[in-house]
Amino acid sequence: MQPLKSHVTALVLLVLAMSGCQKETSELTQNRPTDISIEEAKNWLSLGPSGIQPITLQHRNPGTPDWGNARFFKFQDKSSILKVPLIDYYLPVGYRDILFQKDSNGIILGAIQEIRPGKAYLAAKSRDGDEDMRQFVTNEDFTGDS
Repeated sequence: MQPLKSHVTALVLLVLAMSGCQKETSELTQNRPTDISIEEAKNWLSLGPSGIQPITLQHRNPGTPDWGNARFFKFQDKSSILKVPLIDYYLPVGYRDILFQKDSNGIILGAIQEIRPGKAYLAAKSRDGDEDMRQFVTNEDFTGDS
């Protein structure tokens, strides 16, 4: 299962790196809003084959977006990500989210992020099994490494 976690992490990093690489050739590029709305994300996802297709083929049911619990994250470079929890899928330990981002050219990018904490992480946190995994795993102590 370790290779899957590293592939998903690599995919998320690749999408974010590609969106960060941009060539500023005009003021129009600089003035386009990069915040993505929930409606834009829904429309992009409903278009069918997209950047999510390889994950959908790998996992027959990657999950259903829980649009009501979507969260926006703004970064210092003025970029942002829309993070939408996925529900209604089978994953013994961990969770999935779908991340959306709009680059400075208005192109929408998306990736599924799958978090699968290892046994050592769970044991170190003394998890009793009743916590919501999204609240249990924190950025402060989860690195994605085993």
